[in-house]
Amino acid sequence: MSAPPATSPTAGRAGRSDAPATTFSLLLPLRRGLADLRRSPVATLAPVAALLLPLLPLVLAADWVLRTGGDVALQGLLVGGPRDGRDVLIARPDGDGIRSLLLLALVVATAVAAVVAAALVAGGPHVRRASPAGAVRDAWRAWPLAFVVLVVQLWALGAAVLLLALLASLAGGVRFQLHAVVLVVGLVLLVVGATRLSLWPAIALHDDVGPRTAARRAWRATASDPVRAVLALLLPPAAALALALAAGAVVGALLGAAASAELVVLSPAAIDAWAMLPLVPGVVVGGALAGRAADALRVRLDA
Repeated sequence: MSAPPATSPTAGRAGRSDAPATTFSLLLPLRRGLADLRRSPVATLAPVAALLLPLLPLVLAADWVLRTGGDVALQGLLVGGPRDGRDVLIARPDGDGIRSLLLLALVVATAVAAVVAAALVAGGPHVRRASPAGAVRDAWRAWPLAFVVLVVQLWALGAAVLLLALLASLAGGVRFQLHAVVLVVGLVLLVVGATRLSLWPAIALHDDVGPRTAARRAWRATASDPVRAVLALLLPPAAALALALAAGAVVGALLGAAASAELVVLSPAAIDAWAMLPLVPGVVVGGALAGRAADALRVRLDA
């Protein structure tokens, strides 16, 4: 691997194992992703779109869980009161409701793993160097392992969140509002840790190593400045999703105004559905930018 440029604060790092990680701009991964998107938009977006196809059955599964009792259980979890309380309109879930919530959590975690795997695999160096058809083929070849490992990681993260909620509930019984502090601090630490570990597919695809070795390297590579690394990874997809949400808000406002003026006949549900349409290209573009960000960060940190 070539040495860092002379202007780098870590020049000569190859001879010093204790040197800090290379300083990088938070906008560097975003700029790299946008450059790839401008240079070869089809080859950049096609692998992500192809790898997002497994989301369709997962969305249908989540919809089935919600329609068969999951929506009531979720509402009870958010705003429900004790089942044995007086004048309780919405009760907290129990029995079948809890099972529906667990099943919904597993489906959602699996869907998130599908999105993350699509982004990170499509941003890999082998996929990026291929033609559009070759990029899709190489992405499908590398996707299964990344997807399976990320599913296990996200299920473990979900179990950690449940344990954290239990600890927060116990803390709330000890001191007023202590449960909120435990939840906020714990969730921030879990998100930071999960994002740092999510760099492993970029390392595995580039260095041809296994998931465990790649995860250890990802953890070490982001150890010197974990918050900066996490922000650099999350900023590109967040920017794409923010633009998609803004576009959706504009579409919803225009359709709402047209419906009020009786220029079109649309129900509020139809308007909301049309307003969510920009999220589809937003997720694809955000996934492509996230994959490029992970690979750019891998190179910058000399992982």
